[in-house]
Amino acid sequence: RKVPFALAVASLLVVLAAVLIPPSPGQSAQETGSSIHVAPSESLEEPEPGLEFAEYFNRGRKLIGERHWESALRYFSEAVTADPSNSHAWNNRGTCLWHLGRFKEAADSYSRAVELMPGFVDFHVNLGMALLELGRDREALREFNTAISIAPESQNAWLGVSVAKKRMNLHDEARE
Repeated sequence: RKVPFALAVASLLVVLAAVLIPPSPGQSAQETGSSIHVAPSESLEEPEPGLEFAEYFNRGRKLIGERHWESALRYFSEAVTADPSNSHAWNNRGTCLWHLGRFKEAADSYSRAVELMPGFVDFHVNLGMALLELGRDREALREFNTAISIAPESQNAWLGVSVAKKRMNLHDEARE
């Protein structure tokens, strides 16, 4: 029974790889490309104080691309301090936290991104992923359903619904 769930979660992660790393401002989703891999040992990079938002954001994106989650987190934390209204910075901060296994903090960052831009489907999917990791399956299901209401074609959201329902033992409904 654990193997199918693990496979479902692994499949969800593979499908969501591109979602977890949204494009930089001015960059299209097709330009981002994404694959799951772990960076070799990471040496922490400390952000310079006093940089502009865009410098923190862009450096954080580069570090995410290199899978340097802890260093990227530091840059995105500075970015959200520099511009607390930037939903993509909050989302990217959540992505770093998620990859570091800090799911409660990731959910908090994703929630902030959703508050700032409630119509952006990927933010709801990412929040749903973090909520699944926290065992908050019903809340995760609500986020995936919200994502579907925004973008019914979102395969990531439909896969999230399936995983959440399976975890809640709603097998018949998960197949619909």
